[in-house]
Amino acid sequence: MRSATQRSAGSEYSAVTVTERATAAAPPGRQPVTVVVVDDHPALLAAVVDLLAVQGITVLATASTVRGGYHAIMSHHPDVAVVNNRLPDGFGLDLCQMIRRAALDVALVVHTAEDGEGEDRARAAGADEFVLKVADGHELLDAIRRHAPGRFDVPGRFDERSQEG
Repeated sequence: MRSATQRSAGSEYSAVTVTERATAAAPPGRQPVTVVVVDDHPALLAAVVDLLAVQGITVLATASTVRGGYHAIMSHHPDVAVVNNRLPDGFGLDLCQMIRRAALDVALVVHTAEDGEGEDRARAAGADEFVLKVADGHELLDAIRRHAPGRFDVPGRFDERSQEG
């Protein structure tokens, strides 16, 4: 995966160039689903980007802060933004509120290790989905698919391509 760092209004995010792997996995004749991923854990961020690429989902940009995430989402207008809640400069829920105030038509998926009352807070902040971080990524892919109907070969669960090579 190639990326280029973008600077905008004092924030930093990485614009991701579509990988060959993602292009090969995209369903023929369908619009690709576009995503921005905001997470401050480099290993998890890379794993999510790879998981999405295998499923034919185009990651337009990644960011590791609320500020960087806001600029990446506003610059790229993805179908879905996957947002971690605890970020170095604030909370992903604050980012959700900022995006909702900007009236941008993007599905917001809070992807977090927090549970309990977190879902209620996420919904109140404008999130469309609340997904706990789990090792296999099924729930995250399902959440993204719910906001991109008609764009996948197999509705619902992710397909077996993610388990290949």
